[in-house]
Amino acid sequence: MKILLPLFMLVFFGISAFGQSGSEKQGITGNRADNPIQMNISTDLSIFPNPVKEKQFCIESSGKKIAETRIYSITGKEIFMKKIDSPVLKAQIALPEIPDGIYLVSVRFSDLEFKTVKIIVRSN
Repeated sequence: MKILLPLFMLVFFGISAFGQSGSEKQGITGNRADNPIQMNISTDLSIFPNPVKEKQFCIESSGKKIAETRIYSITGKEIFMKKIDSPVLKAQIALPEIPDGIYLVSVRFSDLEFKTVKIIVRSN
């Protein structure tokens, strides 16, 4: 009986992995708005400096144009939103009144893909 359980798990998980498409095996880095199950690793997004020290930071994408940026507190409250009329590869964000803490920066690209990154804001 002890041998059958690991054998069953091996067969079950082996079949599960076999049924995944190539994009799902690659990892979770972005979702398309029209299909939240589809995963894609083609978008590299940089936010610097992180931790944010001067209440401003830069968001840079390698390839996909940034169309919208939203910032959420760690509790999920949206504290900032900026739509960019002409999508760009690099955006500067200034938040002079943001308190110190941990935030989530959600970037939507012009092709409706999005990516979320955690940032830390510190005064000193």
